[in-house]
Amino acid sequence: MSVKNRLILLKNLLYFMAIARTGSISRAAMQNGIKAANLSRMMKEFENAIGCSLFYRKSTGIELTREGYLVLEEAKRLEDEVEELEYYAVLKNASGNHVSLYLPSNLCFMDLEKFYQTYPNIQIDIKKDVCSFDVGVFYEEPFLSKDFITTKHQIRQGNIEQIIWIAYRDKHVEATAVYDFIVSCLI
Repeated sequence: MSVKNRLILLKNLLYFMAIARTGSISRAAMQNGIKAANLSRMMKEFENAIGCSLFYRKSTGIELTREGYLVLEEAKRLEDEVEELEYYAVLKNASGNHVSLYLPSNLCFMDLEKFYQTYPNIQIDIKKDVCSFDVGVFYEEPFLSKDFITTKHQIRQGNIEQIIWIAYRDKHVEATAVYDFIVSCLI
């Protein structure tokens, strides 16, 4: 499928979701600044392209068909993915190349000078309290959102072996670099 056709598909999915949310082609058209007749025509073309009816048109509005509910669920999943991409784009622009790193107060094993030699474009802000962070080191397994990947590691401090967990924000390139550096320090 060409980029142009994919864009048309995505646009039609977004319009379909607007119709499903408002329960009306005319309300969805008004909210999106297009004519109801044009939106109705686009949805008919969309239904023909995917080979099924998405909703029943009634004088009081629309009602989703069984297939319409299935397409709506997939469209919502896709919308969530797009919102996640938007979140990371905003986060990336807001933070630049900064990574916030949470470390427990009695744990410091990272040679920042060596890190900055390896990654001169990444700035680390070390946090001593659990708040918003991109990479975190924990003595107990943390329960974090799906945005984080958590791994378990065994470390030695003096004569004591201990288990720690390292969590990093998935899809955050700089956080992944910090995570990789921390793990390399443990080996």
